[in-house]
Amino acid sequence: MTEYKIGRIEGELPHKFVVAGDSNALVFAADSQFKPTVISSFGEVRRPERSHEEIGERSDLSRILGGGEVYISKNIEGCLVLSGNSGQFGNVPSEVMEGFKGLLEAYQRLCPSVTKIRYNTDGSNLSYELERWVRKLYGR
Repeated sequence: MTEYKIGRIEGELPHKFVVAGDSNALVFAADSQFKPTVISSFGEVRRPERSHEEIGERSDLSRILGGGEVYISKNIEGCLVLSGNSGQFGNVPSEVMEGFKGLLEAYQRLCPSVTKIRYNTDGSNLSYELERWVRKLYGR
């Protein structure tokens, strides 16, 4: 049976998240989507984005299986949304995300106004995505 662990969650929202691990344990980690503001020698202000790989590195995770974004919904009050995918690592099916039972409580420590979570991480072909995850985890 796969154990679900919540790792490092830091920084200001919006976040990028990753799920890493193997058949024994999956770890969720997230960090601010943006790096600190940079001012170029020309006075240009930029907020460079972190990659999903950087999020994994900052959390000492090496086997990243998928990722996405975390943000507060503008349409549903108190709703934290986990959505999208990582261009490099792919998505994390909602069925996998639902295994992280303490995620709501972890985000309530960062943002007390959060009262619920919505997962919108499934790809366009859910059965294919779940099969892909079984192969990633168990080598089948």
